[in-house]
Amino acid sequence: MKQLVFFVMLTLAAGGLLGAQTPPAAITVTGTLELKDGRFFLKSGSSSYYVRGLERHTDAIAGLKDGAQVTLEGSASTRDGQTEQTFIPIKLTLNGKAYDITPPAPPDGERGGRSGNPPADRNSPPVR
Repeated sequence: MKQLVFFVMLTLAAGGLLGAQTPPAAITVTGTLELKDGRFFLKSGSSSYYVRGLERHTDAIAGLKDGAQVTLEGSASTRDGQTEQTFIPIKLTLNGKAYDITPPAPPDGERGGRSGNPPADRNSPPVR
């Protein structure tokens, strides 16, 4: 019984610690865009960020290209084991004009698997 109580208390404590994590703070970074292998990177001083999803806006935003001077607002993070920082933009300022580029939310009720595909039905045969 003591082991069960200890396990429950440990589980609740771990859940409290995980729940206490805060999302990355919003930051503003100004720099030069670099296009590498079809992906945009923002070079600001000695820092370089991969700017997630920015390439999908090149047709809609005139001047969004390699060498453009931009200011981005959003959040930056680094995955474990990687040195490259990823920037998730919500606002882009280019030539004095601001654009809302908040990433689209997934449709209601859709939760993809690891690769973004819906999880397979447990009763269906495996795909070969």
